[in-house]
Amino acid sequence: MNRLIITLSCTAALLGLTCHGSAQQPGPAGGVQTPAVKAKVGRKEANKARVAKLDTEEKKAYKAVSGAIKLVEHALPIYDGHRVLALDLLKTSRTDMVVGANNEAVPAKKGKKAKKNAVPEGHDKSKYTPAQVATSQKELEQAVQIIGKAIDDLAAKTDSYNMESVSNLRKAQDELKAAIALHATA
Repeated sequence: MNRLIITLSCTAALLGLTCHGSAQQPGPAGGVQTPAVKAKVGRKEANKARVAKLDTEEKKAYKAVSGAIKLVEHALPIYDGHRVLALDLLKTSRTDMVVGANNEAVPAKKGKKAKKNAVPEGHDKSKYTPAQVATSQKELEQAVQIIGKAIDDLAAKTDSYNMESVSNLRKAQDELKAAIALHATA
């Protein structure tokens, strides 16, 4: 009898049936989609709809800031926390653009993030080659230029969310310039 129950349980599991006999929703690549995965997919779709409400200049700025975020994330963690702070400011700025365009309430702040991926001041940074540091420097310099273009795109916007976004972008630019200065070669 126990053997029969185990066999039926295994067969039901292989078929994707729950104990009530209903099939679960297939997820990506044919896997079972959990509620957490469904929620994540729902959030992505909702965010796409929210971004679609941005006007032309805001969309250009949003894309530029998203590109700058990728560059800064890819840079080495050797900037004494400046890179991480700039990332937080860039992400906040991007959120402000979307919130303002959708006339939403300001999302609750989650508090300061830990300086993850930050090499503490005075820490041995010699584990990276000069070529790696040079590449990282170039990525941050590109990000500074991209942020400047995003600021220009938002310059004519006078609503409070875009003004706050521009303020955060300027602060992020300053943080990145300070980060670049740490490893500038004369």
